[in-house]
Amino acid sequence: MEAQSEGGHDLIIPVYLDPNALLDVFASLEGGFSTAEDVRENQEEYIFRCDFFELKELIDVKPDVGSSYIRSVCEPFDLEMELDLKKVENWLAHFGLYPYTQIHASGHLNYDEIRDVVETVKPKVLIPVHTQHPEVFKNFHDNVVLPEKGIEISI
Repeated sequence: MEAQSEGGHDLIIPVYLDPNALLDVFASLEGGFSTAEDVRENQEEYIFRCDFFELKELIDVKPDVGSSYIRSVCEPFDLEMELDLKKVENWLAHFGLYPYTQIHASGHLNYDEIRDVVETVKPKVLIPVHTQHPEVFKNFHDNVVLPEKGIEISI
């Protein structure tokens, strides 16, 4: 709920509803909403989206045997991401969703794709930018110039 103070500034006043009142608010929206129970009881009618932080919702949904999981994110490229992937895989295995389908969706190339581009383009010099591990590019090319902060590179 918004109101204005005496000085003309907008005030945001939190309004707390009991869960049943909140369900009534959502039910009044065009198209309504679906509960975990709705999804659980009619799984063939739903595509259920959940990311890393929502995997706990699988507890209430209880995916049917034979359900599929599509993971649409980039592959892990550091230790933290590798640990997160292991957690995801444990959740998926627990709910019978392993193995899963992986779709690369980061907007960045993976190791093999970078190698393929370098082999196809055959640059005279390779200058890696926007990467956490520029030294890896030495695996792809003999003439790699590693940028250094504050140092100009003439092409």
